[in-house]
Amino acid sequence: MKILKRVNSKILVLLTALLLTVLSLFAGFNVMSTTKANADTAGMTYMDTQVKGLAYVQNGNSVILVFRLTESDYDDCGEVKGEFSEPTKYAYISSLSYFKDFGSLNSAGAEFNQPFAYWNGGIGDSMIGSVGANAVAHRTSLNKVEYGLLIYFPAGTTFPCLTYFKNDCTGTPTAYKTTEDVAFCFNGEKFEKMDYNIAMTRVNAVESIKNVDISMYFEAEKKEVADLVQKATKQLDTCMSLLDIQNAVEEFNQQLSKIKTVEDYAQLNSKKAQAKQEISTFFNGMSESAYGENEWKTLMQIKAESGMLIDEAADMAAVDKVVAGIQYKAGEVLTEEEKPAFVQFVAAAVKNVQDAFVATLYREAEATQGAALVEEGKKALEKATTYDEAEALELSYLAKIDALKTAAEWEAEEEANQDKDEPQPEQPQPETEQPSKEEEPKKMFGCGSSVISTWMVIGLAVMAALIVIMKNKKRMDI
Repeated sequence: MKILKRVNSKILVLLTALLLTVLSLFAGFNVMSTTKANADTAGMTYMDTQVKGLAYVQNGNSVILVFRLTESDYDDCGEVKGEFSEPTKYAYISSLSYFKDFGSLNSAGAEFNQPFAYWNGGIGDSMIGSVGANAVAHRTSLNKVEYGLLIYFPAGTTFPCLTYFKNDCTGTPTAYKTTEDVAFCFNGEKFEKMDYNIAMTRVNAVESIKNVDISMYFEAEKKEVADLVQKATKQLDTCMSLLDIQNAVEEFNQQLSKIKTVEDYAQLNSKKAQAKQEISTFFNGMSESAYGENEWKTLMQIKAESGMLIDEAADMAAVDKVVAGIQYKAGEVLTEEEKPAFVQFVAAAVKNVQDAFVATLYREAEATQGAALVEEGKKALEKATTYDEAEALELSYLAKIDALKTAAEWEAEEEANQDKDEPQPEQPQPETEQPSKEEEPKKMFGCGSSVISTWMVIGLAVMAALIVIMKNKKRMDI
């Protein structure tokens, strides 16, 4: 009895499932026998479709896009004049207005809340009617179709059902819904399919750039940011690969980082105030009595210029560099206690310059120049006020003296030039031997003893053949 109940239960389940399947099939055929119906939203019936092609019509100063679906109930309507990108496939544009308000509440109160198309990050305008052969037209706000124009349809994009509108929107609201993510990009001649991941990366990049918070900047910088955003988005609109998109975004971020925000200016101003305080403390730590009169005037001049140099610094790093430069320059000013050691350093530098020039090694012109350089270097070094200045002057005059050409160098150069100017003796040409009388016949027949040997072999072969013939003849006579 229990076994029978189990069997009856299984049969009942199978019959119930079969009945539900049949009912669902009939429900689909009631809407459209050639498409799959799916009532996945309360009060709305969707049928599966997919965008498989895209074209456009240049109608005066406006662009009409044409989407071709795999499944729809669209039929041919009135013709619209314009420049068709694919006239053989998309010959008609609808003059009907069934779809004018698609995307908002229709007369039956049904809400079509799925956007049906996007391009370059913007949501498309309203459809204007069917094209026929599963195609629908769409009047846009575009003036023309440019290279890189991206149009994409995420899965779930809906298209209206023409039959439902023709029936004055009575009955269950019906629409077509795409089942796959599809993107198209204009390559300069026509729309071609684009990898959806690349398309979405590009869309997200444009959206991210456009979402830069411009309120973070002062008025002057706001214009810079706006110009940079416009330039970057225009560049992204032509990107066809992930690498191109990545490079465009990186370039934008680099340029944006150079534009200061309000917060950047606040931090920079705070940094400059701290730097001025640091410089003031630095100079306050110096004692006027430790310096000579001229040296103290030099220090006060450096201090007076420091404020202006700090104010001109463009960023944090520049402020640090200015402060370090001021402190170093001030540190080069000698105290009275440091002067004796510096005098000895200068005297040693003067001696090095004097020792580097030996007049007897040079001709008259170079000797005169060298003597003048030594005297000039001596005066310049004696006027130096810092170690860096003295060291730079010493190296400079040593290099000038080293560049003078010595008498030996002149002689070597003149000798080398003289050798080039002297005519070179002609080289004797090797005599060509005339062939002997014995060799002339050999050359007439080819060359060498190998030819004679060949003829000897041929002669012996002929003689052997004649002997054989004569022997055979004697045998025949016998």
